[in-house]
Amino acid sequence: ATPNPMRRLRTNAELSGFAGRIAFFACAAGDWDGELRFSVNAGDTALSRADEAGGVVVPMKSLATIVREAGLPHIDVLKIDVEGM
Repeated sequence: ATPNPMRRLRTNAELSGFAGRIAFFACAAGDWDGELRFSVNAGDTALSRADEAGGVVVPMKSLATIVREAGLPHIDVLKIDVEGM
């Protein structure tokens, strides 16, 4: 849900020829719908994590909500970044 990784994912999809076949969702996936506080480590985004004291608030949606809102009939491949959860 941080902007740089999302931008990188979109660019990689375009460069790989998959841009029209991949759906991206700028939210955290969780077990309820709401918001999640997130601490972003600017030096190493792999160390960013969910954190109640975090300075970034991101939307969080359940997988069921994401699938329903996107109108997806099925999921072929699902990539989830679970670091920090």
